[in-house]
Amino acid sequence: MPKPPPPQLVKRIAASIAVFRDGQVLLAQRSKPGSHGLWSLPGGHIEDGEAAIDTARRELAEETGVTARVLGIVDRIDIVATTAATGGSDVTYELTVFYGLWESGEGEARSDCMGVRWEHPGRLGGLQMTPGTAKVIGKAAEMAAGATSQEPSGD
Repeated sequence: MPKPPPPQLVKRIAASIAVFRDGQVLLAQRSKPGSHGLWSLPGGHIEDGEAAIDTARRELAEETGVTARVLGIVDRIDIVATTAATGGSDVTYELTVFYGLWESGEGEARSDCMGVRWEHPGRLGGLQMTPGTAKVIGKAAEMAAGATSQEPSGD
């Protein structure tokens, strides 16, 4: 009997954002198959003709109702996952992760989210998270702390 063909590799281009307020980062709990119940940064797929930074802002608002001042890029990472949502195919997410500071909105579960919470970056150990999320949050927290310490005090 011939072997079945290997599963197709599906590539998705996406963006997310680590938003900080009072030393805490905003987390979104995923509701879609493949990452259902896992905590991650707000974000999603880049639409045709959309810049990654615009995707991060749009997804943040759509998923949580929060707006943020984007300060920069934390990292560009590739995540490979096999999910039932793709018929068992491997999915590679090419993800641009931004970081920024909270501007408005308290955070509420909206599209693609079943929960939203603000959490201290040093207290993520008990949460089930998407791969690489805790590491990128740590890096983003350092970058955001450096950015806020350089802002004028207003005195």
